[in-house]
Amino acid sequence: MLGFADPWVAAGYWLSILATVLCVAYGVLNWNKGMDGESDGKLTLAFSLSASLCI
Repeated sequence: MLGFADPWVAAGYWLSILATVLCVAYGVLNWNKGMDGESDGKLTLAFSLSASLCI
């Protein structure tokens, strides 16, 4: 598969591309969403979790 001797290397390669595509799609879909009133930290936590998945 793409010249990789080990299928686990190819799986890691494809999963990293998939994760990148999903993170970009999430960012595009939530680009201009504002906060719904008062801030209670949930938005910050959600952003932190999604950002840590994308790194």
